[in-house]
Amino acid sequence: MDNDPFGILLIDKPEGVTSHDVVACIRRKGRFQKVGHAGTLDPLATGLLVLLIGRATRSAASYLEHEKCYEATMTLGVATETGDREGNPIRYGPYEQVHLGKVQEIFNALEGSSEQIPPMYSAVKQGGRKLYELARKGLSIERSPRRIFIRLLELREFHPPTLSFFLVCSKGTYVRALVETIGERLGCPGHLASLRRVRSGTFVVEEAVPFEEARHLDREALVKLLKHPQD
Repeated sequence: MDNDPFGILLIDKPEGVTSHDVVACIRRKGRFQKVGHAGTLDPLATGLLVLLIGRATRSAASYLEHEKCYEATMTLGVATETGDREGNPIRYGPYEQVHLGKVQEIFNALEGSSEQIPPMYSAVKQGGRKLYELARKGLSIERSPRRIFIRLLELREFHPPTLSFFLVCSKGTYVRALVETIGERLGCPGHLASLRRVRSGTFVVEEAVPFEEARHLDREALVKLLKHPQD
């Protein structure tokens, strides 16, 4: 079995590292021929990254369908070109008029099925090009909306200009775009300040290995960490 290890490796990704970097590192350290994932995280985001090793990559499509859970923080008053705090500010606006009741009303209205337009700074392909490649050239093109489902959007803290929330949503949901929608409905620009994935399907971040620890492990140690569907 060691010649052809397979399974699921749960990684807790830190901020500032790309999902591609994590995949490449684990493939190299474990000397695995195939390493896939069940949904990437932006460099800004932290939390659960589900890696599929060996023949577990054959089930990538089903794992990608898993519902995702996030803890997020939004900053009111400033919109950015990327929709998060890593982008340059593009619009400012007052937030003093935003009150708790209005936020709760909007959160309730956003639950359920809806259509979302992917942000330009995303890896979605249109016309054979990734949108972020066009965005970096200063281009903005019309994007096709995608159907998403928000099962729960729960306000956790409200201390203007910051509000924190818990989100349970379908695959393909862009939290940056959701935050922009929240800002539009509040009549106040805003951007995503922090994002942490805490669950993907039945996998939870508490079971994950910190990437800073995993990146120093050898093949044998990584193989011991692999989970299997029946685990």
